[in-house]
Amino acid sequence: MSMIAAPLAAAWLALACNGCETFHPGEAWQGYERTALALGKMRLDRQPPGLPVSRQALADNFRRIAFGIENDVLQVDDPIASEGGRLRRWRQPVRVRVTSLGAQAATHRAAVDDVLGRLAEATGHEIRVTQSDEPANLAVMFLRPQDYEPAARLLSQRPGGGWIANQVVRFGKARHTPCVGIFLHAKPPAGTGAQAARRPDEILFALALIRSGLPPRLARACVEEELAQAMGLPNDDPHVRPSVFNDDQEFALLTGHDEALLRILYDNRLSVGMTETEAMEIVPDIIKGLDTTGFDGRTQR
Repeated sequence: MSMIAAPLAAAWLALACNGCETFHPGEAWQGYERTALALGKMRLDRQPPGLPVSRQALADNFRRIAFGIENDVLQVDDPIASEGGRLRRWRQPVRVRVTSLGAQAATHRAAVDDVLGRLAEATGHEIRVTQSDEPANLAVMFLRPQDYEPAARLLSQRPGGGWIANQVVRFGKARHTPCVGIFLHAKPPAGTGAQAARRPDEILFALALIRSGLPPRLARACVEEELAQAMGLPNDDPHVRPSVFNDDQEFALLTGHDEALLRILYDNRLSVGMTETEAMEIVPDIIKGLDTTGFDGRTQR
């Protein structure tokens, strides 16, 4: 699908909104966070003690998260849902545009800046927030009920934007999820020139949608997970622990285990478009060179 590179400026959201009552506010998730915290979930430890991960388990977890496809929580046709089994990541530099117009805008931007720094360190990939009118290929949008329709309208005006606009509207009306991440990868090229130079599984555009007004721990958890998934780790799996890539919400922050998954994904020995079989022949050698002393559970090997 074509890359959507136009900057997502805050001015987008100054348009009128009809039927805003159909879109759900982040404040509705206050009770969810209280319950999760009371159950000991949404932990803030990045190197949780007593949860060792062997090298074999780390390899298995990479296979599950990098090559699986998460269930489509928005129940709309997903162009990558039926195309698992290929390694997908960015080749071009990632330029991030953050849109937040609510009272928590400064907090939102600070959280995104912190997580982007972690992702850049873990992946070795060039990632930064856009400057001025510089085009963006990763949009992080904290949306109030009145923001969904204008954002969707303007996204729909761009090449390939119709599907993404549909996702924005559906997310706004979906009561059951506080945030969602989307990334679009290139299709097999036809012809010559710049389009032909794109590899079919190269990520071209990503979008993280987060409800404005979420309680603070949940908002941070959304930023951590959705931005990490936008780097090319699209799946969640109940067997993967300690990790944010698990719908049980045990952890709110990327763990050392999760950062190791990102290091594996962006290792130069792997390449965009590799099959699961091809990549998993190389992954054990990559893991041998990682510093996993914070979580590796050596006694379990």
